[in-house]
Amino acid sequence: MREKIAKIIRIATVPQIMALGLLVLLYFGRDNVFFSLWEMFWTVFFLMILPIASYPLSWLIPRIKEKGRDGERGMAFVLCFYRL
Repeated sequence: MREKIAKIIRIATVPQIMALGLLVLLYFGRDNVFFSLWEMFWTVFFLMILPIASYPLSWLIPRIKEKGRDGERGMAFVLCFYRL
């Protein structure tokens, strides 16, 4: 039971999920943060979907796949900061 609770907490505090929650609060709670639904969509895409998509993408690239979990994390950071 403790392991299940720990897993739920670990999943719920993933940065992308926290970012989504905060963006939804901003979208519905504050005016003039997002001027359109498209701005909200692109923000969610770049802060949530793109970094999460890096994990399956890392499985397709042999050099990153060899590095294991460290390679996955590295790919997530690269895709996360790519938009800068």
